Amino acid sequence: MRVHPHGIRRRGLTSLAIAIPVALVAVGCTAASAEDAEPPVLESRVKDIIELDGQSFKDLNANGELDAYEDWR
Repeated sequence: MRVHPHGIRRRGLTSLAIAIPVALVAVGCTAASAEDAEPPVLESRVKDIIELDGQSFKDLNANGELDAYEDWR
């Protein structure tokens, strides 16, 4: 087994390069779908909160309406 000049074994580095993406995909596959998730609890000190259909949204541009980019759904 060859040793990299910085002391890292190539096989270990290759295994790590494969293991990390596989782990990330596995975690993403087990995450709850958006339909099952609870809506986020919003707090705001500067911007107003818009209540719509029992859900809260931050009014980022202060126009009093829910714009597409403010809708987290």
